[in-house]
Amino acid sequence: MAVLFEGVNEIWSQAGITWRVESVVREPALDGTSFIAALSGAIPITGEVLASILPGDNVLPGKWNVFIVRDFGNFAGGVYLDFRGAVIFPENGPIGPQDPATDGRRILAHELGHSLSLQHVPCTSVGNLMAPGCFAQDRTRLEPAQIAPARAQASRGRPFGT
Repeated sequence: MAVLFEGVNEIWSQAGITWRVESVVREPALDGTSFIAALSGAIPITGEVLASILPGDNVLPGKWNVFIVRDFGNFAGGVYLDFRGAVIFPENGPIGPQDPATDGRRILAHELGHSLSLQHVPCTSVGNLMAPGCFAQDRTRLEPAQIAPARAQASRGRPFGT
């Protein structure tokens, strides 16, 4: 966890934003019936289905909550659920283990970007943290036009959408 957030903070330092882990709680997922059905393709993957596995006893209301799950199948490298203010980050993503020192830190930083109100942007020749699926460029860059709203959301002290 320390390596993961060290990398996330390295990425977000360009915006003057530092993420601090307040607590770590290990909890079993809630009933995963819908989640398993969605990963198998039996039902659509929706935010509600993803949220159905998230425990709620130790959630910090109105604060950033990151849920690290073992596996997300082939669905995604991570997701931000704005209606829950929660990031879900899988240890194993669509192409295998997400190394906390490399891809994992970038993917979690990307999802935290969504929690700071940032949306996806197109791939460019220079790259961008919020450009999904771009493999040849600097995938950690932020533009000044992204930094201002991210800092504004961070200063509110709560995730976007909550």
